[in-house]
Amino acid sequence: MEWDTINTLKPETGNRKPETGNRKPVFGLSDEWLLHQGRVIATVLTLSHDEQLHRLARDSPAAARHARVVGDLVFDQLTASAVRRDRYRRALGVLADETLVLVTSTWGPDSLLGAAARLPESLGTRLPVDEFRIAVAVHPNVWWGHSPWQVRQWLRGCSRAGVTVLEHVDDWRATLVAADVVIGDHGSVSFYAAALGIPVLLAAAPEHAVAPDSPIGRFLRRAPRLTADPGPAEQIRKVMADHDPGDLADLTSLTTSLPGDAPAALRTTIYDLLRLPEPATPADVSLLAAPRRPLPRCDSHLVHVTMAGPHDAHVVRYPAEQLHTEPSSPPLVVGSGETSRRWHELADVIVAEPEDGEPDRLTAALSRSPGAALATAPAKSGGWLVADRHGTVVHATGAGDLFAPVALHAGAEGRALRDLTGDWTITAGGTSTAITVRAISPQADRGGPSARRRGR
Repeated sequence: MEWDTINTLKPETGNRKPETGNRKPVFGLSDEWLLHQGRVIATVLTLSHDEQLHRLARDSPAAARHARVVGDLVFDQLTASAVRRDRYRRALGVLADETLVLVTSTWGPDSLLGAAARLPESLGTRLPVDEFRIAVAVHPNVWWGHSPWQVRQWLRGCSRAGVTVLEHVDDWRATLVAADVVIGDHGSVSFYAAALGIPVLLAAAPEHAVAPDSPIGRFLRRAPRLTADPGPAEQIRKVMADHDPGDLADLTSLTTSLPGDAPAALRTTIYDLLRLPEPATPADVSLLAAPRRPLPRCDSHLVHVTMAGPHDAHVVRYPAEQLHTEPSSPPLVVGSGETSRRWHELADVIVAEPEDGEPDRLTAALSRSPGAALATAPAKSGGWLVADRHGTVVHATGAGDLFAPVALHAGAEGRALRDLTGDWTITAGGTSTAITVRAISPQADRGGPSARRRGR
């Protein structure tokens, strides 16, 4: 598996510092970053853990005299907001049986996007859409170092692959709390995920870019990696099944020396600098707001159907964008919101507008897509209608939107749409749904609803 790279923003010296003697100071905790002409730049340096203070005293004694351990305000907010996890998932539109994958990239050439810019899009086309939802969190230095326009251009293929790029600073935090697994790099979000007990797969692990004795340096050596084989779905399922938060507890315990107390410690530090008395009310952390909008779903899918019995179908759907990289010929179902002319031209099944949820209107909608074999739309009375080119229309209750590609698959095996009535079980994304199919416009059907297969 190969992915293009982005030449991401970096400081002149890169993410790490030139070697000094036998020691290899890293961005953040060294004289070159903290001193100017031999003087400490900051009045107070705030650190999250005593471990950082010890390393700072070793690498920059002058700066260490200005340091104060105040805990980690972001991590305190993340842990406090865990009580709202279900609310965040609902706001994101993630169903209970879906796996939410957060892809996170820090900045610099060694980051996930720096090393594999097409990875988020690739994950979108390779993960079944009824099992996985995917969001991407990109470090602000990338957004503002290159411009939001440029980042959107780099990641423009994500939305068509069913992957949402989170642009608001608060959205990644709520999405992290809601996530089931994180795919990341050496940035803080990956470490936060591990500290929250979320399984992590590292798509980039540049050990040379961080201090080897730091918690993140040790984390990079021990966390599981995302590899080219097997496929990403298998690796995600495995890391979730094998996950034990206790395996990394010795590292994640170094996230903060003051768990839950960062608001108070930081406020005290600020008021000391201002030489003002603190307010009498206790310092507290605000819980994260729910994401402002749900993760959108892609409009068009390649649908793989396996029949476990005459009326028992297993369905696996992928974004239509998979056709760009892995040409194949399962049924292509094109949604009413699809904007790609090519997908409309190649459609085997069209999903019509809800306004077309009547037999006559649905067959008329099918006539406007001469290459499609079937059309489906939500019925005004509930459930879904499915029409073929022979004039047959059936009504499917339950997961009717999945019945159309199942019917197309059955038609390829010589079964007519009018012969598919009865009780069905359709399984998608690990969820089985019972549906009932009945014919409402039984007309002479001279063959099954097979589509003309076209070169893609």
